[in-house]
Amino acid sequence: MIGIETGVLIVALLLLFGIGMSKLATRLGVPALLVFLLIGMLSSPEALALPVTLNTAQALSVFALVFILFSGGFSSDWRTLRPVLREGLLMATLGVLITALLVGAFAMRVLGLDFYTALLLGAIVSSTDAAAVFAVLRTRSV
Repeated sequence: MIGIETGVLIVALLLLFGIGMSKLATRLGVPALLVFLLIGMLSSPEALALPVTLNTAQALSVFALVFILFSGGFSSDWRTLRPVLREGLLMATLGVLITALLVGAFAMRVLGLDFYTALLLGAIVSSTDAAAVFAVLRTRSV
């Protein structure tokens, strides 16, 4: 089992690596969200062959979500966001709704899930669409 000191060190190194890669991705014109997804996949417990319980995975997921929401709100400049707020919210909301419905329909047809489970899966997958829309708009300076 990994000690708390080692865990904090790993998280700090991942954050530093993520910040550096985010700056590089911005210079290259790649959405930082893709970089963070790639870093997350490569540093997952399965990729590193680490034993993780369900409670630990849930705690890490909640922490990551809080960090993403905080950093997104903290780095947003109200003066630049205000003129495009209506269009951004409309695109983000429609994007979430459409993605939830499409993933739900796919899960029903291909995976054979019942309606409510398929729609729940679609809602889970689509919940990052709004953040992705605003991240892409921010990196493109739209």
